[in-house]
Amino acid sequence: MQERLLAGSGWRETGHVFATRIGTPLDPDNVSHYFKQILREAGLRSQRFHDLRHACATLLLIQGVPARVVQEILGHAYVSTTLGIYSHVIPSLKHDAARQLDTLLAPHSGESEGSTTIVEAEGD
Repeated sequence: MQERLLAGSGWRETGHVFATRIGTPLDPDNVSHYFKQILREAGLRSQRFHDLRHACATLLLIQGVPARVVQEILGHAYVSTTLGIYSHVIPSLKHDAARQLDTLLAPHSGESEGSTTIVEAEGD
């Protein structure tokens, strides 16, 4: 909002969430350049700006956010696209789900947790 006021009559309304100081679309090369500069200054390893998208999706799935919600956040047309790209996260989610089910179903008589055996169906 402040940028709009500073730009005055020079502001161009494009509907972009992120825009230049006058409202025009950001140049992807400039975004990448400044992102890499921020990483360097913070002492972090170099990575692509697009990697933030993958990190976000992976962290959401690990936290138990439903794949359908992650799909919508990423803008994928189909949940199968999201699951295909982030399938590396799914094995750990299966183990977490089995542990949760084991906790739910385990008798409260002091049996140890982790007694459920995970059996993978063919094709998993």
